Amino acid sequence: MTGAGFFGPPPVLPAWKARLLDRIEGLGARSTVILNEERPVYRPGDGRGGWAIEQWCSRLRDIDALRAELIERARTVGVDNEFITLAKDTGEQGNRGWHSRMVHPIVVHADDAARAPLLDAVAEDMWTLAQMAAVEAERLERHNTGKPFTVPDPESEQQYQRNMVALVQRVTINAAAVKLTDAERAEMAPDSVNDCVDVYSRTVHGRSDAELAQRWHTHAWPGVEWEAKHAVAHPTMQADVWYVHSPDELIERAVFAQQTYSARLAQKFSGPPWLDELTSPWTSPAEGLDTQSWGSEPAGEPLPPLPDPGSEAGPEW
Repeated sequence: MTGAGFFGPPPVLPAWKARLLDRIEGLGARSTVILNEERPVYRPGDGRGGWAIEQWCSRLRDIDALRAELIERARTVGVDNEFITLAKDTGEQGNRGWHSRMVHPIVVHADDAARAPLLDAVAEDMWTLAQMAAVEAERLERHNTGKPFTVPDPESEQQYQRNMVALVQRVTINAAAVKLTDAERAEMAPDSVNDCVDVYSRTVHGRSDAELAQRWHTHAWPGVEWEAKHAVAHPTMQADVWYVHSPDELIERAVFAQQTYSARLAQKFSGPPWLDELTSPWTSPAEGLDTQSWGSEPAGEPLPPLPDPGSEAGPEW
C-alpha cells in the first residue's frame, strides 16, 4: 500500500485491525520496558540467583511469543506488511502511535465504542477456531501417516471438541448481539480455500512435533470452554443465524486446505503450472451461513442456549 495516497483515496483500515496493530505495538513497548528497566538486581548473598534471571527471561519470551502470534494473525487477515512493521518497530523503540509515523495517510474506520470490545472478541474467536481446526487437521494427518505429534487421551480429545463448540456458540451470540455485518464477517472469517490455506501454511505447516503438541494441548485446556461460557455478551440470547461454521465443517475445511497446500507445493516443484485452486467442497460464505446445519439439526434451527455455567455437562460434538 505504500504510495497509495498518490493514486487515489487513502486506504481504509477496519478499526478492529487497527486495534490488533495497537496490541502488537503495545507488546513491543512492554518488552522494551522489561528489557531495559526491569532487569533483576543481583544482591550479595543471592548465590546463583537463577530464579530471578530465569523469571525475567521467561517474561520476555512469553511476550515475544504472543507478539509473534499476533503478527502472524495480522498477516493472515490481510493487514499490510507496512503497517505491521511500523507497529512492531514503533513498539520496540518504546514508543506508541505507529499510525502517526506513516508516510502516506490511512483512514481507520471508526467503531461505535460500545461495539468495539465485542468486535474484537468475535474476531479473536474466529481466528482461534480457524487455528484450532488447522492444528487438528495436522494432527489427524500425522496420525494417519504414523507420525503423530501427540497422542491425546480420549478425555482431552473430547475437551478439544467441546472447546470448539463453546467458541462457536460464543461467536454466534456475540456477533448477533453486536449485529455483525456481512462485510465485517468477511474480513474476520477465513472462509475461502485460499484463506484456509493461508492459516494452515502460516501457523501449522513446517512446525515441529513439540510446537504442534504444545499448541494442541493449549487449545484443549478446559479453561477455554469455561471462559467461552462465562465471557459472553448475553448468555440467554437466542440467534437464528450462524456466523461461523460448525466445528466438524471447520476441521473438514482445514483438512481440504492442507491437501490443497500439499498439491500446490507438489506442482510448484514438479514443473507443471502452479495449481491456482482445487475444486472447493463447500459453499461460499456469500451463500449464507444461516443455511448451514449443525450436525443432525435442521438447517435454520435457532442456536440452542448455552448450558448453565454451573453445569458440568458440556455441549455435544
